[in-house]
Amino acid sequence: MLHIDIYKNVRNFVQKFIMTKVLSVTEFRSNLASELELIGNNSRNQLIIKRPKSKGNIVVISQEAYNSMEETLYLLSSKKNREHLLESIQQGKEGKTTKIKLKDLWK
Repeated sequence: MLHIDIYKNVRNFVQKFIMTKVLSVTEFRSNLASELELIGNNSRNQLIIKRPKSKGNIVVISQEAYNSMEETLYLLSSKKNREHLLESIQQGKEGKTTKIKLKDLWK
């Protein structure tokens, strides 16, 4: 059940912190430079270009946002790593954490 919670958390984060703009192909084409500038300036921005149903929509995101999603998918792709991450998140929620100084990490 915990793996379902992580996906809900990711979805909620995306909905809360990412600005999504929906344009038609014509609108996107007429404002191409400014729309790409908007995406490039903030990795939280994404653009959905609506196309006819048979063709499917297109999503435009920054490379930084793409890399972040790829890293997240990679970290969650291993069952063992996903379980470890979920356990760590749960421990954090329960206050089972230890503060350490950055300089003490390498001792």
